[in-house]
Amino acid sequence: MKFIDRDLKALTLLSIIIPVSLLVSFRFAGILPEPPTGIAETLTLETVEWEFERPADDLGIREKAASFYRSDKSSVNVSINFGHYQEKMSHYGGDDVLDIIVSLVAHIESGFVNDIQIAFREYYERSQVRLPSPELYPVDYKSMKNLTIENWGYCFDRWWLLPNNTKAFIKANGVNTPSNVYFSVPFHWILRSQNNQSHQAEITSETSYYNGTVYKRVVQSFRLKLAPDSYNSFDTALEIQNETYSKLYLGGYDAKDYFKTYLIQGQRIDVHVNATFLSLSLSTPDLDLYLYDPTGNLRASPTDQRDYHKTISFVADITGHWYIETRAYENDGFYSITVEVH
Repeated sequence: MKFIDRDLKALTLLSIIIPVSLLVSFRFAGILPEPPTGIAETLTLETVEWEFERPADDLGIREKAASFYRSDKSSVNVSINFGHYQEKMSHYGGDDVLDIIVSLVAHIESGFVNDIQIAFREYYERSQVRLPSPELYPVDYKSMKNLTIENWGYCFDRWWLLPNNTKAFIKANGVNTPSNVYFSVPFHWILRSQNNQSHQAEITSETSYYNGTVYKRVVQSFRLKLAPDSYNSFDTALEIQNETYSKLYLGGYDAKDYFKTYLIQGQRIDVHVNATFLSLSLSTPDLDLYLYDPTGNLRASPTDQRDYHKTISFVADITGHWYIETRAYENDGFYSITVEVH
């Protein structure tokens, strides 16, 4: 049986960026060998952050982010793809699991790729990460091109090779000084925590190559954040004004979200909510939207509530905190909200 399902394998890949500090910890632990001597330049790209609210049910996220490095007739693209969020997955003892695919593509026009390294790190002790064993699941590496795996480890196998806070790593070397390489590996991020627990992980890649003159290294990092939904009432409403929040979730037992903003009498508030359309095969939440005054009285709502996009424009006649409620009329999914005060 393959390590990852067909839907996740079909996802478009995303790119990411990674800090050097994690690679240093690997070398201190003696797990990852030193790169070629005489590396003339190490380029550490800006960290890309991706955050979303933990869903209250199974959900196909189908999101991607990308960053590309181009220089001296060379390119290195690291990508990360977010697949299914599976709540209470029986295979892992009833814990939530996020499916991720990390891929790397490198092209060196006048040289070759020496090696690539990918690592997954999180400080939360109880979380775990699983990647397919190259020995037990070789089919999951069939798309690997011009590379051979040198070393690897994760929480369930070869765990004694993992440095502190590192949940999984894999290293591959170029075969016959290749000018092009491709690598893709699925990860299962196992969240052994309650749904109200926040998680933050770093996925790190390092690519060493020879450009025909000197050795160089490209480091990319991606910071992944999972935030719980904690604003489910007037008392716990999230304060928002002249900004946008995205990747908010509605559905299941998390059917309502509350926000608040401080208005002075005579100010106009514009509220826009938009459901996130992910794909034709996945549900998009029908959203309801309500505006309440500081005393808790309902003051405005769109005439037609069954839609993926809602807008309220209202002039405050009382000074104080006004409250906004979003509801999922039907379907589960993500949405964004923008609040503007004039």
